[in-house]
Amino acid sequence: MGSRLALLISAVVILGVSLEAQISFAQESRQISRLKPLHLATQLWDSNRPTATIVAGSECQGIAVDLQRSIKRLTGVLLPLVPDVNAQRDLPKPGNLIALGHFGNNRILERLYYRWYMVVDGAQPGAGGYVLQTIHNPDAEGANVIVVGGSDMAGVRNSAQRLVERIKEHGRLLPRLFEVELGEGKEEVLARGEQVLEPKREWPTVHPMEIQQAISEAGTLYVY
Repeated sequence: MGSRLALLISAVVILGVSLEAQISFAQESRQISRLKPLHLATQLWDSNRPTATIVAGSECQGIAVDLQRSIKRLTGVLLPLVPDVNAQRDLPKPGNLIALGHFGNNRILERLYYRWYMVVDGAQPGAGGYVLQTIHNPDAEGANVIVVGGSDMAGVRNSAQRLVERIKEHGRLLPRLFEVELGEGKEEVLARGEQVLEPKREWPTVHPMEIQQAISEAGTLYVY
């Protein structure tokens, strides 16, 4: 197994163990009696008033400014841009977010990554690849997060360009977005995916860690 894929699966297993512990604690502490609204559409502005904010860390500031200007040229609306370090303090609540980067360089995305809403980091989707994804109402406050993600700056820029194209297509109200384009190592991931997702494969049944790793790997490769 290649180093990139091995790193990805190791991260998935570690997150899976953490998630399992969180689920166990949550099940013991409370019962969910009502599902939250999904808010499938994401509004970016209303009557020329911004209803979304762009959030980026220092690495992605240049791309974020370019995205802000592109949206302004296209729509006439200037979406606010705030650093990720100030996001928790300065963001309007509730309000939709456009978060650029990945787990390692955007605190908003770091929080969502640890909650298993997205898998965008330094290894996945790979150099030059991108993820454009809506996370619907993660905090049950009526606000969505649009992930403009990539493992490197080229990938983030590709994702930002795709977002501009979707705004051209749909205007101020975006439908659910989920686009993934694998970058460097794509052939390796696709080849491994064919093996892992083979319907007649034999699954481990004895050791819990092997079972968890197999399920985690299959789930991740199915998505990507």
